[in-house]
Amino acid sequence: MAEESIITVDFVDWKTPKERFDASGRFSATRVLRCAYADRITLMRQLKGGFRNDDTGTWVLPASYPVVPEARVLTVDSEPHLTSIGADSFSMNDYKYALITVVYNIRKLSFQSDPTTKLEHNSSFSSANEFLNVAVNKNQSPLFYRSTGKRADQDSLPQRLISIWQWHLSIRNAPNISARTQTQQGIVNLTPIDASYIPDNSSFTFPAGTLRYDSCDLEETVTVEGEDRWNVVLHFSYINMIADELAATATWNHAFPPASNTPTIITTDAGGANQYKWYGEGNLNLLLDDYI
Repeated sequence: MAEESIITVDFVDWKTPKERFDASGRFSATRVLRCAYADRITLMRQLKGGFRNDDTGTWVLPASYPVVPEARVLTVDSEPHLTSIGADSFSMNDYKYALITVVYNIRKLSFQSDPTTKLEHNSSFSSANEFLNVAVNKNQSPLFYRSTGKRADQDSLPQRLISIWQWHLSIRNAPNISARTQTQQGIVNLTPIDASYIPDNSSFTFPAGTLRYDSCDLEETVTVEGEDRWNVVLHFSYINMIADELAATATWNHAFPPASNTPTIITTDAGGANQYKWYGEGNLNLLLDDYI
């Protein structure tokens, strides 16, 4: 939730406002206001908004343009106007008025009044490659042989290059850093990622075991009000070896055996009774829910 700005400073329109529509039909306007020089900072702050009301705890919106309410203040600039000083003296206290130039436009606003409010975020995807070791051990069927019939050893086999996708999720102005941001690094999704966290117009889905949370970037910012905010980028890697023409979906915890053409969980014994998960598994939906 957010509230409208309340202007408590007396001012006058000093010039006729300039209004325009650009080539794309976007509206903008510029006003020049005059107020007492001592009141300029208060007026600029009230016009610009973007701070939290100390009484209500909600964000204050930028002021609206009088005749086009959906247009709101974008920038505010001030310059002194008229002084009573003589040519040989100078003091800022001698300024009588300030001219405030206010630019308005129509845009999407994003203010957070509490940590549960959805934060501004965006996604980007990039393709990458990762090496996958192939099996040559007798307990990891199949074995590899040279064309002469001689068994190939580990050192003579190249690693298999597989294609993966990387998902970079950027969150702006988070009020805090989720503990899961640190504790779930290296974790693979135990359950499918909920579709509500994935961009609507993308073709990506993340079945269980296919998305690994790799790392994060954290940048602290401090608002003019002295409040800490964080810009967070979460980095994930997605693997689904069905794209490599395998018979079934393969996850980060599967090995690749070419002869059977079926991905299998890595095991600690030949019978496969004791399955070993190379990556830990967890609910990455909880991590995503901390931010979006």
